[in-house]
Amino acid sequence: MHLRLKELRKQAGLTQQDLCDATQIKLGTLRTWEQGTASIKLDDACRICRALHCTPNDLCGWYIDHPEDAPRDASPPLAPDETAVVEGYRSCTPEWKRHVRMDVEAAAGASLKSAECPAPIEMDAREAV
Repeated sequence: MHLRLKELRKQAGLTQQDLCDATQIKLGTLRTWEQGTASIKLDDACRICRALHCTPNDLCGWYIDHPEDAPRDASPPLAPDETAVVEGYRSCTPEWKRHVRMDVEAAAGASLKSAECPAPIEMDAREAV
């Protein structure tokens, strides 16, 4: 895990030694955390966060680039034809918006219905007699 320790320490205006004095952590240990060559223990991370006046999420960079912080309801971008429909709908009067909504609901229902039903069996003209 990449900690933002060095960045946050510098933002706080502290030297490595200042932070070590405030947290009772050895200078060599702090250096390995900043270089990313050693993992930090939870209790040490908490002491660092208190000294830097930040949260563990800030220290870990989770509010910046953690996958869990990505919007969950983000819709894919609209295709060009979808954009044209949305723009056309927005330029309609309230009465026409109602018609458009009704058409869309009917089309969606018909589309769903045709997807659920098997394709009709085509009969040969001789069989129809």
